[in-house]
Amino acid sequence: MDSLSEIIRDQARDGAAILFSSHQLELIERVCNRIVILERGRVLVAGTLPELGTDPQTIIDAAQAAAGWSTSASSPAA
Repeated sequence: MDSLSEIIRDQARDGAAILFSSHQLELIERVCNRIVILERGRVLVAGTLPELGTDPQTIIDAAQAAAGWSTSASSPAA
């Protein structure tokens, strides 16, 4: 993946717009300078890494909150 990352960075540096889709946030952090998280075609979270925070869990939590998902797991009574 390092070779692909280099190619993507080189193309972006030369002015190309790159759309990169992945569920691997660690990879996205290394390759992308802006992140957009979509759910059913709706933008949940968008911004630069510093705007969103560099911790992948922070980005996931922000997306879940925007979608109205509960970030606390409640277990049913036994």
